[in-house]
Amino acid sequence: MWTPEQLRAFLEETADHRLRAYQRDLRELSASVVEAREEERRRIARELHDELGQRLTALKIDLTTLAAQTA
Repeated sequence: MWTPEQLRAFLEETADHRLRAYQRDLRELSASVVEAREEERRRIARELHDELGQRLTALKIDLTTLAAQTA
């Protein structure tokens, strides 16, 4: 049988172990959230960059066409 002190020590050790595991899991989850946010930010930046490039190209074509028509 365990003495009250042994039982208390075991329970404290188990609680400490579980707390460290929860803290590790929380850090990993936090890192995953940060990475997901960064990936979404990169995706949006690429999308905006591509759309802006397409619009500028279309504008250039329109201006070239307009300049040719007025010349």
